[in-house]
Amino acid sequence: MKDDNLVTSTVGKKVIMSVSGLVLFIYVVLHMLGNLQVFLGRETMDKYAAFLHGGLDGQMEKALWIVRIVLLGAVTAHIYFAVSLWRQSRRARKRGYAQRHWIKASVSS
Repeated sequence: MKDDNLVTSTVGKKVIMSVSGLVLFIYVVLHMLGNLQVFLGRETMDKYAAFLHGGLDGQMEKALWIVRIVLLGAVTAHIYFAVSLWRQSRRARKRGYAQRHWIKASVSS
């Protein structure tokens, strides 16, 4: 049976994980850039905070809630599909890979 569904195939799960990871990465970078404005002075940081909570005639407050919901969805999807892929991998190979047991070795070797 061929598994072509984006949500159930391993490639589809990995695509969803990569997209959600990219969303989270972009958020972290933008959040960092916003927080780095603290080094530009108090006035700059105050203007940035005022913009986030009331800029564009109150539209930014709605945008912040949309961003929060998207981030929550991205985190949830990322964790869910990571666990799903891990479980699928564990079911596919019940026995672990062969491991080497060194007879004699030091930290430097």
